[in-house]
Amino acid sequence: ELLGETPAAPDPVVRGDGVEAVEADGWLYRQAGCPGRAMQPLRVHVPRGPQRDLVRVHPGEEWIFVLEGELRLALGNAEHLLRPGDS
Repeated sequence: ELLGETPAAPDPVVRGDGVEAVEADGWLYRQAGCPGRAMQPLRVHVPRGPQRDLVRVHPGEEWIFVLEGELRLALGNAEHLLRPGDS
């Protein structure tokens, strides 16, 4: 900015093959959007089997879309079985 140069605009496309997975407790996380934006989507692979009493807490909202398999989601006292295409 000091030299009058305009920084390049960020690429609006996120290429799946250019995103490294980050592992935490057996879960694999991949960025599905650009960092620093209001919505920061992640593609998450949840390993098969029970996750014990694992609780993930973070600020913001979460949206889950099941691509394959089944996911038993416990929210408070309610349990939901999600299948492919469910969100």
